[in-house]
Amino acid sequence: FPVTIGRAVIDALMRGGLSPGDLGLLMAPPGIGKSWGLLNLSAAAVRSGATVLHYTLELNESYNGLRYDSIFTGQSLDFLKDNTEHTKQIIKDLSGKLYIKWFPTKRLSVDTLRAGLDKAYLLDVKPDMVVIDYADLMRLPKNSASRKDELLTELYEEIRGVAGEYNTRIWTASQTNREGAGKQASDGEQVAEGYGKIATVDFGMSIGRRPQDKANNIS
Repeated sequence: FPVTIGRAVIDALMRGGLSPGDLGLLMAPPGIGKSWGLLNLSAAAVRSGATVLHYTLELNESYNGLRYDSIFTGQSLDFLKDNTEHTKQIIKDLSGKLYIKWFPTKRLSVDTLRAGLDKAYLLDVKPDMVVIDYADLMRLPKNSASRKDELLTELYEEIRGVAGEYNTRIWTASQTNREGAGKQASDGEQVAEGYGKIATVDFGMSIGRRPQDKANNIS
């Protein structure tokens, strides 16, 4: 069954959301909000009743949890620090489940990802969706004869294979290159470190913000 990301127009393009075995990619220039984008689509899945396993390779588990609390409650991060009971009540009523795991940059490999999913299954946790923030910060396959863009393509192919092996859906994010900066929308040719990543994913979308919008605090 497909898992929603909470955006009707985008869900419609995916016929309801990603299906088991699918890999989705969110593209954006640096500083635009890739992590927040992944958090929001993950939160929508949890609200719909899905079990989500979130791997973070940048921000720690506690801060990511606080960001999720902000999305679930609709309150600012500052408000949440002094209103924990309000947050607990809303989180308690969520129909899905969320697990967050932090790894240092370049420490998460595809084998480690598989081991984590094996452990989750042993604990009777079967993720409907896995979020990796983000795959480009994972450990690359060991092949000294390959260029970095080739290694990244191989990495994405292996991640998509994991989605199929564990009958789940995986979402990740990637930066666009300089040509994609300052645009409202980017295409596959503007994803950083090569086109091969786009050729691998089942669904890709971009978010953008023009410099004038950022200056005027317009999302």
